[in-house]
Amino acid sequence: MLSISTRTIRDTVVVSLVSLFIGLSAAVPTNAAKTVGGDIYGHAIWDTVGGRIYEVTSNVAVHDTLEINPGVVVKFDADKLMIVYGLLIAEGGDHPDSTIYFSSIRDDNTPPPYGDDTNGDGIGTSPNLGDWGGIRFDEADPNSHMIHCHLLYGPSNWSLLSCTSSSPTFEHCDLATSYYGITCSDASSPTISHTTVNDCSSVPIALTLDSYPVLDGTTFGSAEDNGIDALGLLATDIYGDEVLEVRGTTVGEIQSRISPTTRSGLRRSGWEEASQSSPAWSSRLPTT
Repeated sequence: MLSISTRTIRDTVVVSLVSLFIGLSAAVPTNAAKTVGGDIYGHAIWDTVGGRIYEVTSNVAVHDTLEINPGVVVKFDADKLMIVYGLLIAEGGDHPDSTIYFSSIRDDNTPPPYGDDTNGDGIGTSPNLGDWGGIRFDEADPNSHMIHCHLLYGPSNWSLLSCTSSSPTFEHCDLATSYYGITCSDASSPTISHTTVNDCSSVPIALTLDSYPVLDGTTFGSAEDNGIDALGLLATDIYGDEVLEVRGTTVGEIQSRISPTTRSGLRRSGWEEASQSSPAWSSRLPTT
């Protein structure tokens, strides 16, 4: 004769409910991702219809127009990147549901608040510096812009956003965990407005002398600091005299003061970081 006490039933129910609660609280949802990659011609739109998550399985090259709608989450497979030769329009919103995210396929915490185990491996992998190759603007349409975008876990030897002969606009963006946050070269003049650059191994922004990014309310460092909270010069050959203009940026909560047009201001402001590999530059550093 089978005998089950009331206490046994009660304890079993309690244990089952506790186990269920732990399981539900620890689980990260897994949603099917739309896989993308390759060349984009014409006007492509990445939207949230049928799911908001996109997995980049091969390098994306935007030759014409790519429009990314609010709320889209783009996760890149290992070492994959996006190159923009044409027009990129990524206009997110200021709420987590409408922000546009660019991150690693290993990032189970994006999008907030619950995250998504997009690669379906549970806790088998975690995101790290160097997971994907960033977004590169190469002679891109100057009307390209990114608004309310978050970018995470970029290259370990380059930048999350790079501009080569390109002048896009980055507004209300948040960049974290990369070697550089933004690089500007070959006469690039991007507008970087109300953007935070965080947790970079080197400097948040690095540029060549022929590039003139427009900085407006840019913040370096917050929850995680950068290697050096300064603007950096990429390796550059200098012939004759060069002039560095005043750049408006914020280091933490303190407004930086970079001396206008004075060579002595270079060393004082840390501009020589990122240019140590250039003998032409190093030999002309001020001695003050």
